[in-house]
Amino acid sequence: MDNGIYIAASGSLKQEKMMEALAGNLANVNTNGFKKDLLAFEAVSSKFNRNDKAGPEPVSHPKGFGTAKELYPALATLKTDFSPGQVAKTGNPLDIAIDGKGFLEVQTSEGPRYMRSGSFRFNSNRELITPDGDLVMGQNGPIRVVPSAQDFTIDKDGQVTVSNGAGAATVGNLKIVDFPDYGALEKTGTNYFKETGKKSTAKPAENFEVLQGGLESSNVNIAMEMVSMIEVTRGYESYQKVIQSIDNLNNKAVNEVSRVA
Repeated sequence: MDNGIYIAASGSLKQEKMMEALAGNLANVNTNGFKKDLLAFEAVSSKFNRNDKAGPEPVSHPKGFGTAKELYPALATLKTDFSPGQVAKTGNPLDIAIDGKGFLEVQTSEGPRYMRSGSFRFNSNRELITPDGDLVMGQNGPIRVVPSAQDFTIDKDGQVTVSNGAGAATVGNLKIVDFPDYGALEKTGTNYFKETGKKSTAKPAENFEVLQGGLESSNVNIAMEMVSMIEVTRGYESYQKVIQSIDNLNNKAVNEVSRVA
């Protein structure tokens, strides 16, 4: 088969992967704390390596795809854009967002998970939990509030204070952590993240403010995603036309040019 068809086909697959990521981003445009996905591609060679492994050998391609006829675009990795979303005020004291770097730590049945924004509530034990029922962690364990508490406040440092007619008392501090390398974080669920390494690198976050009564919105920009979708669709259509053109040329070569007069 003509190498051109392989190149166009791999380009079509690249466009399909990009469309999947864009569709996922748009589907979560209203998900609080959601971070959009980005795709990274690399150039691979059609030549097999010297060990005859059944896969292409990656090659450096500093000038971009398409300048060498035996290089193909291939998905290298799926990355997360950790840029912050806007914070929308809700007035609900159980809605929490973070201004600056850092993640709220929650405890799930599969271990610790991290999130940027949460609309929390209390369980039957008066412990602060996520909508999925996972415990919101404090520096010394779960945050628990006595039933008699009338006011529930969280200051900019994450200190949780409750008050009633007898006075005010601190019941804990939210556990807010940060990571030296966000590349070690992987999405799990809608807006949870987990560490991929065997050893945790979480450390206390710095230079942040907890915003009570607000939620961080998704960092997906609808207009930009829609424009990207149009570009991807046009790119996919172009690759399909290339495949069709090459196929027509091959048919002519077989059925007409090679015909004996």
